[in-house]
Amino acid sequence: MTWRVVYFGTPTFALPALRALLEHPGFDVVTVVSQPDRGSGRGKRVQSPPVVEMARAAGVEVWQPTRLRDGVAAERLRALAPDFFVVAAYGRLLPPDLLAIPRFAPVNLHGSLLPRWRGAAPVQWAVATGDRETGISYMHMEEGLDTGAVYRQATLAIGDDETAGAVLDRLAVLGAQGLSSVLEDIAAGSCLARPQPEEGVTHARPLVVADRRLPLDRDARLSARYINGMSPWPGVCFRCGDERVSVLRARPSERSTEGHPPGHVVHASPKQGLFVAAADGRCVEWLEVQRPGKRPMPACDALHGFCLPAGTSLDPDEGRT
Repeated sequence: MTWRVVYFGTPTFALPALRALLEHPGFDVVTVVSQPDRGSGRGKRVQSPPVVEMARAAGVEVWQPTRLRDGVAAERLRALAPDFFVVAAYGRLLPPDLLAIPRFAPVNLHGSLLPRWRGAAPVQWAVATGDRETGISYMHMEEGLDTGAVYRQATLAIGDDETAGAVLDRLAVLGAQGLSSVLEDIAAGSCLARPQPEEGVTHARPLVVADRRLPLDRDARLSARYINGMSPWPGVCFRCGDERVSVLRARPSERSTEGHPPGHVVHASPKQGLFVAAADGRCVEWLEVQRPGKRPMPACDALHGFCLPAGTSLDPDEGRT
């Protein structure tokens, strides 16, 4: 038996699950639906989403609609007679007429342990707020935002110096590993979706540029976790002369602040590293930074290019546009 799948996805996060379906003999990906091509980078060069590039390389039909609620989308997808919709970071909600099309289910790979962190940036907020773990929820999609019943979940621990980008990469692989068995069990009737509990609901709002402000009111662990949660975008920032420097990775330290207030440099040297005072009398060690137009680099290496003597104040407002 081969199950027909319409796959919805856009960014890199959606690649492992698509690859798993393409390589599995029990699934036929009949169409990949993705966001339209958009300009990116300084030159705004138009690029196709990563999922589109993978689908085209595999010879799979690609469709990049600008609208889903005009009736045309439902007519086109219904004609494919899909057994499943599989959705992974597509970027848009599917309307009710589309959700009713698959023979078995529209299944979403959501990057959190629902009902915690419904919404657009679940991994970023799980990291930024200090969650010890996150995971993948295989959810039956409905019209509400991540409110559907859950078929199965897989858990992933979060390290104190792990960025949201790194967690997203690991979650994408984790979600792909369990996808085929979930779909097969749904088709066999042995994997039933359970409604999400009403308690424990949190919402992961989209990230904005203002989220790059330095966290001054947190202890060392939560300050480091916030920095890591904002990486790679928007990236917590500070100013050094005319440069806006992004802090991409940090970890809590037991080093004392030596009386320096939160947001002040306690120690900075190419050999020993860059330590910034947190709100609990301990420091945060900044591990990786990125200067404008440069690649990310270890903070120790970056210190060869600018001077941050002890006592330097890193104003949280200076990172805003």
